[in-house]
Amino acid sequence: MDLLVRGKRTGSPKKGGGAKKAAGIAFAAALAAGVAWCACAGWRNLARKACEPGLITDQSRQVRVMYGSFKEGRFLRRGTIVEFLGLTNGANMATADFAGRRLEMLDRFPVLKNLAVRRNLAERTVEVDVTERMPVARIGLERYSPAVDEEGVVFPAGLGLDLPSIILPRGAAPKPGGRLSGRAAAALQLVTVAKTAAPEIPVRAVDARRADFLLVTFEGYCTRQAQIKWEGMDNPSAATAAEIGKRLASLSDAFKSGLCDDADIWYATDPDPRRISARP
Repeated sequence: MDLLVRGKRTGSPKKGGGAKKAAGIAFAAALAAGVAWCACAGWRNLARKACEPGLITDQSRQVRVMYGSFKEGRFLRRGTIVEFLGLTNGANMATADFAGRRLEMLDRFPVLKNLAVRRNLAERTVEVDVTERMPVARIGLERYSPAVDEEGVVFPAGLGLDLPSIILPRGAAPKPGGRLSGRAAAALQLVTVAKTAAPEIPVRAVDARRADFLLVTFEGYCTRQAQIKWEGMDNPSAATAAEIGKRLASLSDAFKSGLCDDADIWYATDPDPRRISARP
């Protein structure tokens, strides 16, 4: 039987009221826990950044890769350098072993002549100076032949390079990272000296497969070849460079004389570099 108390009906509590109240309390507790966790996570993130001053969060802004006077590398792209040095977002520039990774890169990529890494923890930036090798010739006649720089270091160079060719005996070419020596080094010295000593008779190819001389193919007034040799040719030096320059100058004078119209091959093999002969 229901009772009336002060004008209100009282009786048994509605079913489910306690369960709803408990659910509300649980929800409020969960919400408070979530807020607390987010606040704690945010604090931990701030603390992490404070404790890791070298943290990279925006590598496009914090990492600067420079190629001397070039905006982009000819052979090794920025992305490869950044990834190999471990300069991606989330990395810590303060603890990175740049010295070790630099040596690994120089060993793995022969096209690199030098690599310098400087970090500025105060500004959270890293500067990478890249010096690539400049190709002066190709080893072989194929389009995919490796290139070589003035120091004689061989490296992959890809396509699109119009360079003189150095032709070596089969199997004699060094692997990428190796250096030319002996007769191959003599051919390279001839190519490099010709660029300044006789630019008017550009060298197209140097065949180093002969035992006693280099067979050089020139371009200019007419396509021609010349046999060239000099004292100490297998041991390049400043003295041999001067000797090459004299022989190239004599050849240039001979070519300018117009006699090349009837000459099939020229000889610059006499001990006297001024003595040049030709064969019809």
